[in-house]
Amino acid sequence: MGSEFTANVNATSNATANTDDVFILLKAAASQTILLKRVRVSFAATTPADWEAQISVGRDSATGTVTTSAAFTPIKRRQAGPASVSTAQTKSTTNSFAEGTNVDKPIKASVNTRSVFEWIARDEYDYIESPLSASYISIIVQVSTASYLVNAECDWEE
Repeated sequence: MGSEFTANVNATSNATANTDDVFILLKAAASQTILLKRVRVSFAATTPADWEAQISVGRDSATGTVTTSAAFTPIKRRQAGPASVSTAQTKSTTNSFAEGTNVDKPIKASVNTRSVFEWIARDEYDYIESPLSASYISIIVQVSTASYLVNAECDWEE
């Protein structure tokens, strides 16, 4: 079993409704891949509403255009484990973060913003592996209204 890490972000969806925004972008180190194990997206609005949200997991071969993102140090699941060799970026406040060159989208689901979306791999055969070359995984959220508060998190293994 490899080392396990998590990343999380609390940010606002795009200022334009129905626009894809990357909330978490993971990039594997050279000659390595990321094994995605869990994705959770929730909506922490102080006034809940019935908006539609689409959550996608993208396997990408390049990063996208970003106004401002925040470098994120992956959080170790086991404190005595090694530091992550992957890099992570998270969406920063309301700034736009477009997806890069997409290879495919193994997860695409729609939920009501009063609910929570969570995908958990059943076992190691269900993990989503990043592309072998220029290895990116992106957690993308699109909300049917502008500027809606979103919490996104994911767990992976290296």
